[in-house]
Amino acid sequence: MDDAERIGVRVVDAVARSGNSVVPSHPGSDEARNGWHWLARSAMLAAMSHYILDGHEPKRTDPVAWQQWYESADRVVARTPIGPDIVISTVFVGLDLGCDPDRPLVFETEVMEAGIASVDARRERYPTWVEAQLGHAKIVSEYRGI
Repeated sequence: MDDAERIGVRVVDAVARSGNSVVPSHPGSDEARNGWHWLARSAMLAAMSHYILDGHEPKRTDPVAWQQWYESADRVVARTPIGPDIVISTVFVGLDLGCDPDRPLVFETEVMEAGIASVDARRERYPTWVEAQLGHAKIVSEYRGI
């Protein structure tokens, strides 16, 4: 059993002990789909590597310290409005969104239309603050036609 599976088992055990019902009463119901979706997402989040910023440098940490830091941290690298309906936002996510443990992708630029994030939005991910700044500037230039 790998780490993600062990974490998933711990999440299932913790939820069961808490008395919360994520195990559906009727398989195939909306309750079942939502419960299992929540459970899978919780296990995936717990299995991800967590990072906080020390200045502009990402530092690996545990999920509890990450959550405490995340709640009050200024994570914005850059935010640029492009006309009235498009905003380009680059932030420190603090979760490794990549697959290479030697270069965790912990920054993300997202192009939001009408100020709303969307599953269809353009996203780019970066391992460092400097690369995130450069990537943000590049996307801003593209949208401005420069």
